[in-house]
Amino acid sequence: MPTLSFHLEGGDLKVKLENAYDFGEARNYKYFCLAMMRSNDVTIIGAFQQMNQRFRFDTRGAELSFGPEVLTTLHSTQLHLPRKNSKPRSPNQMRRRYLFSDAKPESIRQKTNVQRDAIFLVEVGIGTFRNATPPYIPYLLVFDTGSDLTWTQCEDCRKPGNQCFNQTQPIFPNTRSASFRPLPCTEPLRLCLPATQCRGGTCTSLHNYNDNSSARGILGCESFGFGSTSAADRVELVRLVFGCVIDRRGIRFGTTQPNSIAGVMGSALGPLSMISQLRQQTDDHFSYCIPQTRNDGCVPRSLLRFGADIPQRRGTLRSTALLRLHGDVNPYYLNLLDMSIGGGRLRIPRNHFALNGILKGSIIDSGSGLSMIIVLDIGDF
Repeated sequence: MPTLSFHLEGGDLKVKLENAYDFGEARNYKYFCLAMMRSNDVTIIGAFQQMNQRFRFDTRGAELSFGPEVLTTLHSTQLHLPRKNSKPRSPNQMRRRYLFSDAKPESIRQKTNVQRDAIFLVEVGIGTFRNATPPYIPYLLVFDTGSDLTWTQCEDCRKPGNQCFNQTQPIFPNTRSASFRPLPCTEPLRLCLPATQCRGGTCTSLHNYNDNSSARGILGCESFGFGSTSAADRVELVRLVFGCVIDRRGIRFGTTQPNSIAGVMGSALGPLSMISQLRQQTDDHFSYCIPQTRNDGCVPRSLLRFGADIPQRRGTLRSTALLRLHGDVNPYYLNLLDMSIGGGRLRIPRNHFALNGILKGSIIDSGSGLSMIIVLDIGDF
């Protein structure tokens, strides 16, 4: 089988065979084809081609390091977020300022999972519910390095005229959570931009994705529970501004059953990104390895790690620059030079991977299942 490689400035990302092709059988013929989708304006290295690779993001130093890694220890596909081992907090203790965090610096980590079609998920607990054990609701969110807004569906999506998608966990009951607060337009961190997003004194949100889907709602501040570096049965609490989505269009999470996805954890470079909001806990560094789901449905254990919790692995990782651009929402742009199949360069003109007035450049995006490549005219070669 021919190998697939992305040639990046500083090193080559070599994709394992099982993550390069789609294998199948039709009319007694076995076939394989390149597991990539067509695009009109952006090149994406998606989650399927990222599997069995270790990625380390240094957003302060604008560098991405990567190298092969295979995970073998298994866990099931159920939610594993531990129960919080402390007593419920009093109402006074729950009154937090925006972005206040209980978690100490570099104390958080997240368990991950993989759903069909190479959808990379992280486990979080959301909300504060009195007399409940655990006092939050556990959810699985798509870990998305291509967008910055973290969101989940809220109860108003059931109102007439709005649309919810199906999910196994209950839709987040934001009015019942003791720690939920709508984000006022006067909040001092200037996250409610542009000013047109202000409605009735509350920040609203409309997030559009590359596939023309969208999520609309309000911005709120809420308590999120992460795993802890100090103990397996501990939950670290942080405060995040997030999207409380009441209407979705074109989002396809719930088209098959059962659907365990409840939303998105945006981790790009914008101001609303989880990475940007939790700089004290992440130290501008995060790392993951997307595991390959086995034929029996089990997924090797994997953690999303931050800061000093990122292990120093043996061997040499290759590194490439993360391109810095100006704008409100920045995915992780890469300087992609070319691609090769079976060791032979495709000799795609470099301007097809560039960011200019027509094309949107090349990005690494854990929220996109398959990679995407710009459709080329034969005369371009």
